[in-house]
Amino acid sequence: MSKVRASSDLPTEAEVIGHILAGLDVLGRVEGYALEVPSHGRARTDVVVFRKRDVIGIEAKVLDWKAALRQAALNRYCVHASYIALWHSAIKEDVVNAASAHGVGILSVTPTRVSVVTRAPKTIPHRTLLDRVRSAYPRGPK
Repeated sequence: MSKVRASSDLPTEAEVIGHILAGLDVLGRVEGYALEVPSHGRARTDVVVFRKRDVIGIEAKVLDWKAALRQAALNRYCVHASYIALWHSAIKEDVVNAASAHGVGILSVTPTRVSVVTRAPKTIPHRTLLDRVRSAYPRGPK
């Protein structure tokens, strides 16, 4: 997780994740969450949200949407829905189009709100990878 500020007007990635955690209710009823969860290979998913029947993965970045999208596309094999969460100013039409093409939803993050730009489609994760992600529950019930 990057802690370097891209600009004085932008938050750090850790701050973006803090905003996401405060706004998890945008994803419905949340039973818990975990941070930096081993998902596939050496990769870790920034935020994993546990709901009653499904698991949601979120890759958070301030501006680097391409890196978030690469990871979120792979997360589709590990979770039931995969999102990228970006600082609101980074979300442009090309981001929305690319995420849609890869089956990934988008969350917009501001200092006071998290909102769904596009919903992630449901996926059928690989059982072994899903079990690996589920083993992180619960670390921080909401």
